[in-house]
Amino acid sequence: MNDKPFEDINSDVQYVKGIGPKRAEILKETGINTVRDLLLYIPRDYLDRTKLKKIDQLQPNEKATVMAEVESYGIKYRRKGGPIYITNVTDRTATLELVWFRNIKYVDGLFEEGDLLYISGKTSKMVYPQMPHPEFEFVSDKSQPIHTKGIVPLYPTTAKLKEINLDSRGFRRIIAAALERYSASIEDELNEDIIKKFDLISLRDAISTIHFPESKEALEQARNRLAFSELFYLELLMAIRKNRYKMAQEGIRFRKPGELVKELGQNLPFELTRAQRTVVSEIFKDSSSGYCMRRLIQGDVGSGKTVVAALAAVYAVENGFKAALMVPTEILAEQHYINLRKLFSALELETLLLTGGTAGKDSVREKLEGETPCIAIGTHALIQKNVRINKLGLAVIDEQHRFGVEQRLQLLENNPNTHLLLMTATPIPRTLAMTLYGDYDYSVINELPPGKQPVDTIVIEEGDERRVFEEILKTVERNEQVYIVYPLVEISEKVDLRAATDAYEKLTRGPLGRYGIGLLHGRLTTDQKEQTLNDFNEGAIKILVSTTVIEVGIDNPCVTLIVVVGAERYGLSQLHQLRGRVGRRGLKSRCILKITGNLTQEGKRRIDAMVSTNDGFAIAEMDLQIRGPGEFLGTRQHGFPDLKFANISSDVELMKDARKAAFGIIENDPKLKQEENQVIREHLKKNYKDLFRFADSG
Repeated sequence: MNDKPFEDINSDVQYVKGIGPKRAEILKETGINTVRDLLLYIPRDYLDRTKLKKIDQLQPNEKATVMAEVESYGIKYRRKGGPIYITNVTDRTATLELVWFRNIKYVDGLFEEGDLLYISGKTSKMVYPQMPHPEFEFVSDKSQPIHTKGIVPLYPTTAKLKEINLDSRGFRRIIAAALERYSASIEDELNEDIIKKFDLISLRDAISTIHFPESKEALEQARNRLAFSELFYLELLMAIRKNRYKMAQEGIRFRKPGELVKELGQNLPFELTRAQRTVVSEIFKDSSSGYCMRRLIQGDVGSGKTVVAALAAVYAVENGFKAALMVPTEILAEQHYINLRKLFSALELETLLLTGGTAGKDSVREKLEGETPCIAIGTHALIQKNVRINKLGLAVIDEQHRFGVEQRLQLLENNPNTHLLLMTATPIPRTLAMTLYGDYDYSVINELPPGKQPVDTIVIEEGDERRVFEEILKTVERNEQVYIVYPLVEISEKVDLRAATDAYEKLTRGPLGRYGIGLLHGRLTTDQKEQTLNDFNEGAIKILVSTTVIEVGIDNPCVTLIVVVGAERYGLSQLHQLRGRVGRRGLKSRCILKITGNLTQEGKRRIDAMVSTNDGFAIAEMDLQIRGPGEFLGTRQHGFPDLKFANISSDVELMKDARKAAFGIIENDPKLKQEENQVIREHLKKNYKDLFRFADSG
C-alpha cells in the first residue's frame, strides 16, 4: 500500500491514527476537515506540570504531579456504593492511594507491580494521601508523556466530541499522532529572509511547540511566531490595497481651494483649532494629489469632525463634483442636514437629505443622478440599488465602524475614483487602527475646542431615584437643559421604547412637567423629530427623554446634565459617546450613570472606567481590553479575519515588525513575482482568497 498521499498535510483528517471515518465526521462539524486544520486546533489553556512533587509533600485538596511505582492494585468491594478500584503507589517517601469510583473496567488489568507512572490530579481531603481519578502515564523510554508531565495542553471541546472520547486527553493523543506522521510536510509560509531578519523559529517547530511545549519560554516563542504570521498576512493585505490605490487607480485631481472654501471658513461662528486646520490641509493635499484619498479621521466627541467634513464637501462642490455624507441613523442624518444647511445657507449650495423616511425621494434621486454639484446627506438609503450618484467626488462615512465592508464598497461601486474619508468619534486604539486601517492615511483631531470642560461622572445605584430627581431639578432651575436616555436594543426594542415613553408620561404629569418635556425616539416621523429638536434647541423644552438615538450628532450647548438609565446595559464606548452630548461649551456639566439591574464584573469595569477618565482614547484602550477586538469592532465588520494567536492590545512591537516586513515586500515586489516570494504568494492565494474583497474595501 502506498502511504505517500497520506503524508500531505492537507489530507482528510480521518487518516490520522486514532480518528477514522466515524470520528472524522464529528470533527468536520467543528471545522476540522484536514490534518492541517487539526494541527491548527489550538489549546485553549495549559496545565503547568513541570514540577514533580514528593508524596510526603502533598497537601489535602492540592493539584500536583508525582512520579511513583506501583506497589499493589485491585478492586475493593464496599457494603454501600458499589466497588472501587485502588492502586497504591510509592516514591519511597510515602504511599499514595489512587482511587477510581467509576469506569473501573478502564483501569482493571492495566497495572503490574513495579510499573513506574507519572500521576497528575487533585488530592482529596483525606488525612492520608489519596488522589481520586488521576491522569496517569507509564514512564517509558519510547515516548514522552503527553498527559501528566510538563506543560499539558487543554483543548476546546463540545458534548459531541466528548461522546467520541475527544476531550483534552483524546485531542492530545490524535494531535501527537498527527505531528509524528505529518510534521515533516509542514511547509513554512514565510520566506527565509523574514525568518532570519526577525529571529523567528520555523513554522514546523512553532506548531509542534504550541501543542507540546517544553517550557513556558518555548511556548511564548511559538506563540510569537504564529502571531507574527497572522499579523504579517493581515498587513500584507493592507499593503496590497494601498499599492492598488496608489498605482492602479487614478484619483480625481481637485484644483486648489478657491473662494467658496474661503467664504465658508470666514462664515464659521468659531475659529478652527490647530488640529482641525492640520487635518483640513491634509485632506486638501490628498484631494489634489491625483491619487484616490483614503483617510481615516479620529477625534473624540466634540472635537469638531463635522466642520472638517463640511470644508471637504465644499471643496468637492467647488471643483464641480458632488459630496455625500453617509451616517448610520436617520436622526443623525437629519441633525447633520439641519446644521449643514444653516452653515451652507450663505454659499447658496444645494443640500439634499435621503433617508428611509425622506419625503420626495424621487426628486432627490433625480438630483443625485444629474450634473449639478450638490451635497447629499443620508443613511443606508444612499447605497440602495435605485440610487446612483453621478460625479461623486467625495464620500464621507461618519461613525464608519457601524458600517460593514460591503456597505462601504457599495458607496464607491459606481465611482471607484472617488476620494474617501472615514470619520469616527469612537476612538480606535492605536494597535487596532494599525491593523484595520494600516493602508489608510491617518489623522487625529487631538484637541478640543477652547472652553470645553471635562464632564463629572456620577454613579447612582438602583432605588435612589430621589437624588436623580434633585439633580434634574437643580439643572432646570438654572435655566439649563437635561437629557434622560433609556437603552434601546433590538432584542427588547418594544419593552425599551415603552420604558422611555412611560418615563416621559410620568415626568410630564409630575412637578418637572412645567419646565417642558419632550420625547425623542427612532419611530417618530422626520417632521416630529425635527419639531422636537427645534423646541429643545430653542429652550421651549428643558428636559428631553430619549432612546440612544441621541448617541451621536446632537449638539445643544445648553444641556449640562445627561442621565443614562440602565447604564449597566451599555458598552463602554457607547457610554462615552452619550456623555459627549454634554459639556460641549464652557458650562460645567454632569453625567449620571443610573444603575437599574445587576452589575456584572465586566459591567463594573466599564462603570469604573467612565468615572476614572474623560479621555476617549484611554476609554477605547480599556474597551479593547475588556471586550477584545472582535466585539470592539462589532458584528458588522464582516471580512476581518479571526486572530488565534495575535493579541491586538499587547502585540504592538510584533505588529510593527510584521507591518515593516509586509510593506517592504510589496514595495519591492508588488505582484509577488520574485522567486523568494513564491511561498508567500501561494499561501496568500490558498488561505486568504476570501479576504481579497476585504482588502478592496475601506
